[in-house]
Amino acid sequence: MRYSWKYIKGRGGDYPELYFLDSQKKEQIQIEVNRIKGLVKIFIDTLEGEDSFYCVISNGVIIRERDFKTGKNRNLEKEFAQRHIEISSLPDNEVLRVIGGNYGILTQFLGKAERKIQPDLDELNNFFQKILSHPKKLLTTILNIFNFLYKSCLERPKLSDVLDAALAVSLGFAIYNINFNFLHTSLAAFSCSLFSGYADWLFRKKEPYLLKIILITVPSFVLFYLGISYH
Repeated sequence: MRYSWKYIKGRGGDYPELYFLDSQKKEQIQIEVNRIKGLVKIFIDTLEGEDSFYCVISNGVIIRERDFKTGKNRNLEKEFAQRHIEISSLPDNEVLRVIGGNYGILTQFLGKAERKIQPDLDELNNFFQKILSHPKKLLTTILNIFNFLYKSCLERPKLSDVLDAALAVSLGFAIYNINFNFLHTSLAAFSCSLFSGYADWLFRKKEPYLLKIILITVPSFVLFYLGISYH
């Protein structure tokens, strides 16, 4: 998803720079910047007059959250967190660093972060084409996999397997609550899956419990797909 930010420089007042974005949610997001003082003011207007609010951040510290209409202080954690992706799409890393990761907003331009984790679709396409060009081998491989899965899942899990699964769930939940990002959550869960497999081989001297790997890996791929779609 592309976000088209507009930029104005040389304004008067406390914030000489302004970024603004008309989002697909029929909202306008304005980010006013004072680089010298390390100040950022983020203003949200629904454009339909339903709600308007803003926050002021000084070098990563939230110093003000207010309702624009009433001028009263207001807890805006939920409101800004719901818009963290749009704000993270601001193509200005210096401003994002001043925001300091508050509300789950990335400290690096979202476009660069996406490129780091975006899969090479051409390579995936070529890989699947090679597999599908040999239907007999593919069928044999699938049957062998199902037979292996069936035998593996009949084994009873050990305490270490239960702890690995609990660690993956806890880590994924913590990562999501920090930045509300399905992609980061999926990568954290998948990393736990790989780590637990290596731990079984290298340290516990046993075959990895396959059902554990499946229960961790499959949800991580689902979250990865949701993250790609959401972006």
